[in-house]
Amino acid sequence: MLSRPTVKHHLGPERRASPGTRHSRAGLEVVRAGWEFEKPQATVTLLEPFDPSLVLLTVEEAARRLRIGRTTCFRLVLAGEIESVTGGRLRRVPADALPAYVAKLRHRPAQAA
Repeated sequence: MLSRPTVKHHLGPERRASPGTRHSRAGLEVVRAGWEFEKPQATVTLLEPFDPSLVLLTVEEAARRLRIGRTTCFRLVLAGEIESVTGGRLRRVPADALPAYVAKLRHRPAQAA
């Protein structure tokens, strides 16, 4: 096992340098010192299987089906753009509200940018 060289940085206390770095007056710079670097692994996003039997969806599930972000979906729900219901403290989106929202988007006139 290789140990990391210790570097004293001019802005702070003694720090451990990552493999293949050296200290210079301009800061830390990466150098090839015969150390092996791991190649980044590709990430794969697995989508949950579509379950047509669900009547009510969480806002996160609705966002995944619409391929939009969770925060964006919450904004649309709170603005009334996407229909939602509450049960106690839980907010759910009816499954048929998503096609209705998409149909509303399709018939809305294009806005100028």
